[in-house]
Amino acid sequence: MVVIADYRLYPQVRYPSFLEDSAKALAWAHKHANTYGGDPSRLYVMGHSAG
Repeated sequence: MVVIADYRLYPQVRYPSFLEDSAKALAWAHKHANTYGGDPSRLYVMGHSAG
């Protein structure tokens, strides 16, 4: 299972809103992993620059 989450960017939102978006995406992936064939005990997170 791969989740590619997006998040809102500045100037649309300010800190910490984009971090909260990422935390919500991670929480969703953990909660729904079993539904999509994933293992919620084995989550790996990576990111890249938005700018």
